[in-house]
Amino acid sequence: MHEKQKAVANWDNFNAAVDARLHAILEKDEWLCEVLGAAIGGGAQDRCDALEKRLRAEITTLRAEIAKTTEKLHNELHSKLDRASDARLELYREFHREVEALGERVTRTWVALQDSSTTAFAAMRDELREAATKLQERLARLPAVREWSDGVSYVGDVVVHNGAAFQALKDTGKPPAPDHPRLDHARTRRRRWP
Repeated sequence: MHEKQKAVANWDNFNAAVDARLHAILEKDEWLCEVLGAAIGGGAQDRCDALEKRLRAEITTLRAEIAKTTEKLHNELHSKLDRASDARLELYREFHREVEALGERVTRTWVALQDSSTTAFAAMRDELREAATKLQERLARLPAVREWSDGVSYVGDVVVHNGAAFQALKDTGKPPAPDHPRLDHARTRRRRWP
């Protein structure tokens, strides 16, 4: 309906512009009459008046033809827009049917995914619990403490040297030094050495 109103407004604006232009030309009678009088010669005012009447008659005829043509075009446009509206309505209905069918397929797929994912999640949850239990068991064990000897100590190794306990921060072959951090059981302070 909006397109119909827009088309009618465009035609009305066109007709108004044509009328305004013709009136502007005719309102300048003196100029038109002078030019026509000079071109035609004597009796210019009578001829100019006759010419103006003929022009006005032609303008009236043209306006009638424009109005008739405009009405015909309006009717054709309304007819085409009505057919287009009917076609759009049918397309909308078809689209709506397709959307409903798609929604049903999505729902069925979602339900199937939920069923399969519930089973998969339960299996993953059991695996995760088992892995967490094993990890907690490994972390709960204290590292074995040994007396330091020449050789390589690896990250996390705990050694006793000169009456103090040390834990290696990195793989090293150096002996723990007194200024290095150490594990002091009496004070429960942890010391480490590189």
